[in-house]
Amino acid sequence: MPAASKRQGPTIPTAAPEHLALDYEALRLEGIRQLERLAGTVWTDYNAHDPGITILEQLCYAITDLAYRISYDLRDLLVEPGERPFPHLFTPAEILPSAPVTTTDLRKVILDVDGVRNAWIVPLAETRPALYYHEGRHELSLRADDETAEAVNLRGLYRVLIEKSEVSWRGGALVENEVSRRLHAVRGLCEDFAEIVVLDPQDARVHAEIEIDLVEDPEAVLLAVYQAIADYMSPTIRFKALDELLAAGLRVDEIFDGPLLEHGFIDGDELRRLERRVELHTSDLIQKIMRLRGVRAIRRIALSLDGGTQEPWTVHVGEGRVPRLVLTELGGSRPALTIRLLRDRVAVAVDETAVADGYRLWLTQRVKGPPLSAADRDLRPSGGRERDVARYRSIQRHLPATYGIGEVGLPASASAERRAYAQQLRAYLTIFDQVLANCFAQLAHVRKLFAFDSDTRSYRAQAVGDPAIGPAEVWRGAAPDDAAIQAMVEATTPGGGTSERRHRLLNHLLARFSEQLTDYSLLLYGAIRGGDGGDEGGGEGGLDAAAVKARLAEDKAGFLRDYPRISRSRGTALNLLEPPGPDNRSGLGDRLRRKLGLRDADEEDFVVVEHILLRPMVEDRAQHQDASGERIPLLAATRTKDPYSLQLSVVFTQWPARLRDPGFRQFVEQTVREEVPAHLIVYVHWVDRDGWAAIGAARDRWLALRRERATL
Repeated sequence: MPAASKRQGPTIPTAAPEHLALDYEALRLEGIRQLERLAGTVWTDYNAHDPGITILEQLCYAITDLAYRISYDLRDLLVEPGERPFPHLFTPAEILPSAPVTTTDLRKVILDVDGVRNAWIVPLAETRPALYYHEGRHELSLRADDETAEAVNLRGLYRVLIEKSEVSWRGGALVENEVSRRLHAVRGLCEDFAEIVVLDPQDARVHAEIEIDLVEDPEAVLLAVYQAIADYMSPTIRFKALDELLAAGLRVDEIFDGPLLEHGFIDGDELRRLERRVELHTSDLIQKIMRLRGVRAIRRIALSLDGGTQEPWTVHVGEGRVPRLVLTELGGSRPALTIRLLRDRVAVAVDETAVADGYRLWLTQRVKGPPLSAADRDLRPSGGRERDVARYRSIQRHLPATYGIGEVGLPASASAERRAYAQQLRAYLTIFDQVLANCFAQLAHVRKLFAFDSDTRSYRAQAVGDPAIGPAEVWRGAAPDDAAIQAMVEATTPGGGTSERRHRLLNHLLARFSEQLTDYSLLLYGAIRGGDGGDEGGGEGGLDAAAVKARLAEDKAGFLRDYPRISRSRGTALNLLEPPGPDNRSGLGDRLRRKLGLRDADEEDFVVVEHILLRPMVEDRAQHQDASGERIPLLAATRTKDPYSLQLSVVFTQWPARLRDPGFRQFVEQTVREEVPAHLIVYVHWVDRDGWAAIGAARDRWLALRRERATL
């Protein structure tokens, strides 16, 4: 048997371990070297029989055990019990998708609705009602009063066109309502859907004579022809499975680009190529048909709409309609198929009923299936093994029995002096045991270091707790438990429970998402010295240093906990179909609250007002003149020609303590301008209690009327 074909069994590597902590002999030699450096003048015996060397060897063994556990698979160190083995690691479906940003993204959201076959998002070309700007008077009106009036076309308004599936049980009204609900849940800032229309179908027929080869199944050829024509007139978007895209070699970030859909994934490039057909050309049909197997030539071809005249070249689809392929001729007691197959100019007999049934079956198969489960739309890491990393056994267990410590202990005949010596050695070694036990506890706590929960401790400790060392005999009084040892560690930790190291860890986690709260941190630390008298530890609101650090750690952890949502929806607006509240706020608003550390309990609040939502409505025409007949402008003393498009205002309360501070106000305005999408113009306003109450009442009333109007 060739040597290369022999099966290799398990081997023990002979090379030196990768890390010094895993190399027992190297640790022992390093320990002796340090002993020589520190006590070389009084310690001359470094042989194995020396008790100090024996103790050193046991410490080296314990260090290799710790290093071995450190080298466990990372999953084993981070795994936690429960349904989610890694609750603080975001899955691709949680962290990578975004709310819709482009019109292609919005199309994907609509296509995910049951009953929708295709959809298009069209920017509104003309504003309704018409809006005019009078430059000389700096006024906006709904009528062109003179020759100086300039038409204003608002931006950010869309017309949504929906092609309903012809085999769906859902009616047009139900589909329209569901599409509206989905779109408003992800509506972008300073955008609105002016009209959502379910397009009416328009019957389209293809009249043709097609020459085919000698084939065994002419029905299959004819069915393929009808399928190709239907795909040309109204192509169906195919949802793809996650496994299919991974097998095709796509990267995970490419797959999860855009909004997360219930039915799978849609190729954005493919979707952009599928434009709405407003014209049908026979030349395009000829190309499609001639690619089919079994087709030799097309003798004649024409198109007709709604049973009208057959056109040999082009037909125009009606406004607000979509073509729907009809297989049979119009009229007749037994309608025949519109396409005839020929072989050598002789008609080929086909089972027309079988072709029609096959086409209907094909249509039903193109309907998207049921929504996928969350597991089928995500990549979840497999769980690790629970290794009980914190478990520690005292080094005293491994020392020779002659030392009189450990499980064997001393014989009953031992003198009191001998027992005292053993207890003295046990107490001395307990110091090393405690240091090592804390290291094992810290390793077990590593999963919490990279978490963003309310536990702010970055150092962990545990009692040795090994009965072999007799802890009750070593400690004066009762032996400390885990909580007592943890308290000792925290008492010596800089900053107490919320240590500087915890903040560094949180900053590290923020940096993983290219985020930082540095400016906010500096402002909070400034609050320590921000009291009336500049007293250290008595800042605004009576915050001391510990309270400020704890609040900052809480704000950082909260930002990380909410990061998938405030990152994914940073450009989304309020859902106008739902009442406003904590569960219905703009993504920008949620992000600003986290970024600024605002608290409702302190009345630190604001509202985001999108100017496009205040645009004129048809009912505003009734306000064109007052009772005396004098003309009243829609908007007077306007600063710009278009005060509505791509603009928003953020209105803050001005009376809370922090929001009265000029430095914090400047930070707030700077943060708002940084977080608002770059294509939008933002204005920041500060109002007193009376103004805030008036704005809140008017806003709530306006939103209620808007919801009521949407349901009519």
